[in-house]
This record gives sequence, C-alpha cells and structure tokens, in this order.
Amino acid sequence: MCCMGISSAAELYLDLQKLPDFPAPGVAGPFAGMLGETLVFAGGANFPVSPGEDLLTVPKVWHPDIHTLCTVTGKRWRSEFHLDRPVAYGASVTTPYGIVCMGGEDESTVFKECFLLREENGRFIQVPLPDLPAPCAYGAAAVIDNKIYLAGGQSRKGLDSALYNFWMLDISLLNTGDADFCWQELPAWPGPARTLNLTLAQNNKIYVISGRSGAIDAAVPGSDILQDVYEFNPDGSEWRRCADIPQAVYAGTGAAIDGEKLLILTGIDKATATRPAGSGNSGFSPRAWIYGAIADAWNEITPAQDNQIVTPAIKYNGNIYLISGENGPRRRSLSSWCITPVEK
Repeated sequence: MCCMGISSAAELYLDLQKLPDFPAPGVAGPFAGMLGETLVFAGGANFPVSPGEDLLTVPKVWHPDIHTLCTVTGKRWRSEFHLDRPVAYGASVTTPYGIVCMGGEDESTVFKECFLLREENGRFIQVPLPDLPAPCAYGAAAVIDNKIYLAGGQSRKGLDSALYNFWMLDISLLNTGDADFCWQELPAWPGPARTLNLTLAQNNKIYVISGRSGAIDAAVPGSDILQDVYEFNPDGSEWRRCADIPQAVYAGTGAAIDGEKLLILTGIDKATATRPAGSGNSGFSPRAWIYGAIADAWNEITPAQDNQIVTPAIKYNGNIYLISGENGPRRRSLSSWCITPVEK
C-alpha cells in the first residue's frame, strides 16, 4: 500500500538554522523535550573513541548527563546536572507538567520505570510516575490533551523481543490521587509487533510508522523491516491502516506540521540496513517525507540535513529541533539544527 502525490509537498521547503554543536562526542537515544524555552537532552549512549582506537571495537557507554540549550540566546550548551542513573533509548514527551521519560535501558537492563523531569529552584528533579506495564526500550510516544500514548519497543536486549503494545497515561491526573493514574493497556494496531518505530500525534490522532518487527527470516534480508502505517482515533478507540511509507524509516524521527501533515526527517531504509558489513556502510541516506492525512498519501521532499537518527525531534513555536543522534554506524553527530517548515 503506497501512495504518492501531495501537491502541497512540492511547495514546502525546510529552512535550517545551525545551532551550537552538541557536546562531544554526542549521544543517541536521549530523553528530550522542552522546559519553558530551554531544550533539554538527558542520558543517551555513545562509543567514546580515543585517538588511535578502532570505532568498531570500542564498547558502548550509557550516560546520565543532562544537557540544556536556551532557544532564545542559543549561545552554548550547558552540562551541569545528571539523571539518577545512566539510561538511553527510552521514550519521552513534553507536557505542561514537565518532560515525561519512559523506560529505556542501560548496559544490562531494560527498564519499565517512568519519571517526570522538571526544573525547580535552578536544579533538575525526577518525579516518579507509574511504571510501564512491561520493560520497554526503543519505543516512541506522543501526547494528545495530556494523554500520553506509547507504542512499540522491545522488552529485552534483542529485536526478537519487539512489543505489540499501546499504552496510555493521563498525566493530568498527577497528584490527584485518582486510581486511574496508571498506564492503561489499549488495543494495539492491526499489524506486526515492532520496535524502533515512530509514534506521532497530528490533528488529535496517533500515527504508528515503520519500525522492525523482530520476525527475522535469515533467507530474506530485511524481512523484519516495516513500512506500514496506522492511525489511531482516540474518540472511537479505532485503528485505520494508512498508506505505507514508500521507504522504511526505522529509528528515525519526525513531527506534525501544518494542520494535517506529518514530516519525517530521518530514518533507516531497507537498503542501508541490509548492506553487508564492510561494504562502505559509512552513513545513512538522508531522505525526507511528507504525509498528508486527508489525502492519505506520501511525497518525498528535499532533505535539509544529514540523516541524524535515534534522536527525538522536538517541536516548539513552529520550529523542529534535531540534535545529535547517530549519523553512521556507531558514529555520533554533534550537529544541532533548528528546522522551520516554510510554504513557498
């Protein structure tokens, strides 16, 4: 199911503003969001390599650091605070109550714990929230009317633990004592389990896009790489199969724009994912896509930046912030961008 042809997509371009580089060596899989006018990136993982070391042999390191950048002054990143523990590859969303951080993993454990990250009296605090129904890393979340929806992920360290999950938490019930302040397990999309998917909100609907199913057929390279797309309407608790995205975008990032459209900035496609090791797999092909919900159709647009994956896109004041992430196998990017979708 693949449909192209949004006429307005050809009239859209992405205006880029370069921001200060993220602190070296960069991270993938951070919790991220906005606190007031400040970008917050917390945790993440990387492969810190010393001069003369081979990147392919350096072990992954998980981090607790909290990095902030004021979107008004935008002069430099600050790195003064830390999470309670190193963690990466969880899901996060911005709410009026703070940044909700869900699950994630460290070098040995996949977590189900959640917390609210916010700033009080010049310091960051972590407010415990109800645990997820199961451990979850590499999932993705979106929020509508203070209701947080988390879809996809994996419960263990392998892709074979990809989840078939759709969980909702009403953050507005925080501190009310309401018994319903817990994660509700809702019916999942009518398709395969998945991890490394995108979950986006647009026009009071939730979209689950691409990912990897974990159902690997060794005889069929890329058999677990998904291009299917599903729309959830909370009003009727109904799922709808949408047009497949023309290219897989797992581990990618995107945001809602312009009323009824979704902008997919980055992601890994099947060709890149199935390229043999040692064949010059030095980066990820940057391709960007627009989905029009009314037309149920996809269009490719000119990408605006290198393909920085495994990092959230943060939307604020009509801009989309894309920070650090992974721009090649095991490589971390230091690039920080403010991306503004502009109608021609």
